[in-house]
Amino acid sequence: MSLDSDLNLTYDEVIYKSPHPESIRQQQKRWLHQVRDKCATIDCLQQAYEHRIEKLIDAWYQAKRLEYLPLANKRDRRSRPFEGHWERCWLLGRDEVCGTYTLYQNGKRICGEWDTFATSTFYLHRIKADSNKKEVAKVTEICEIQSEAISSMCSTAERVDHWGASKQLLSICGNQLRSSETGKICDSTIVDDPYVYSFTPLSATELQRHNEPWLKRCLEAK
Repeated sequence: MSLDSDLNLTYDEVIYKSPHPESIRQQQKRWLHQVRDKCATIDCLQQAYEHRIEKLIDAWYQAKRLEYLPLANKRDRRSRPFEGHWERCWLLGRDEVCGTYTLYQNGKRICGEWDTFATSTFYLHRIKADSNKKEVAKVTEICEIQSEAISSMCSTAERVDHWGASKQLLSICGNQLRSSETGKICDSTIVDDPYVYSFTPLSATELQRHNEPWLKRCLEAK
C-alpha cells in the first residue's frame, strides 16, 4: 500500500526531527489502535492515512521552526535587514527539500541568489533589488541560471539582455522573508510559505563571492 509507505517515511523523519519523539510515538500508537484498526473499508483507510500524514507533516514543520529560533536575534535588523541566508523547507517523503535566498546588502542595494524548488527541479536565479523602505525591497532585475553559459550571461557587464525585469517584492515580516507581487506581503490573511532567517553568510566561501564581478558591480551600483 503506497499510503502505508508514505506514512512510514514521514513518521521516521518526524521522529528524527522532533524534540519530543516519545510523544510522537504515543500519538502513533493511539492512531493505530483507535483509528486505523477500526476501519472496515478502503475509503476509511485512505482517509485515515491521509489525515495522519498531514498531522505528521505539521509536526515536522513545528520541529523545523524550532531550529531557527536561536538565530532570530543574530540578524542585523538595523543597517542590513535583508542580508543573510533565508530558507524555506518541505518534507517530501524522507527527504528535506529547501529553497533559499542568499542576500547581500549595501545601503539600499540588495543583491544575491534565489534557489527554489518546483516541479521536481531546482531553479537558481540571480537577483538585484532596491529597498526604499527599511524592510521592503523591489526586485528590479532577475536572471535565471540553467547552465554555465547562462551563468556567464548573468555576470557579463556588457550584456544586460539576459537580465529580465521583475515585479517581485520582498518584505521582512518579523523573522520571515516573504515574496509577492501584490504589495500586501505582510498581511496576516495571506497564506504562504515564508522563508525563515537561517544565518548570515559569513563563511569564507560566501565572503569570497563578494569578489565575483557581477556581485561587486551590483552592490556598488548607485
